[in-house]
Amino acid sequence: MGKLIKGEGLLIQDNCITMHIGISLLPKTGNKIFDTFLDIPLASLTEVKCEIK
Repeated sequence: MGKLIKGEGLLIQDNCITMHIGISLLPKTGNKIFDTFLDIPLASLTEVKCEIK
């Protein structure tokens, strides 16, 4: 770990658009090849643009 993850959410705008940000920590799987290939453990950033109706 120790890699910089950066994201910015967005408050609900007048057109009802918003941005949700989430971070998930992915633990090692125990499979050395898989863990090395995906650089696990790692933190994953998700950005979801939404429209509130």
